[in-house]
Amino acid sequence: SSTMSDPFTMNELNTALSATKSGKAAGPDGVYPEFLKALGPKTKRWLTSFFSEVLATGKIPSIWREAKIIALLNQGKNACEASSYRPISLLCTCYKVLERLLLHRLAPIIEPTIPSSESLLLRHRGKPCQKPLLF
Repeated sequence: SSTMSDPFTMNELNTALSATKSGKAAGPDGVYPEFLKALGPKTKRWLTSFFSEVLATGKIPSIWREAKIIALLNQGKNACEASSYRPISLLCTCYKVLERLLLHRLAPIIEPTIPSSESLLLRHRGKPCQKPLLF
């Protein structure tokens, strides 16, 4: 039963790292998810302390606020037309891990306050929408 301001634990870090998808492109910092997942215990303890310091001070490294924008060609589209591309933002992996650490703490607090009519959206978080929702 941790509070939002408690230092993060190794268990929380390991949970966040295991939830981070492998095989994804690196953001502006050049760090791949596989690199963080392969860290040894001593470095993971340091990383846990670093994330705890970010939480305590609210000071996020400036590079974590950057994104690398990439244009991806939509399948079956003409590569010579600008409208055939969609942009994606590549964020820093450490920032994504911090988001997961915070989400893990916030979800038990916030999810009970969400009306059941909207809770379906939470269960499918991160999955593509198969049918449009009409209100």
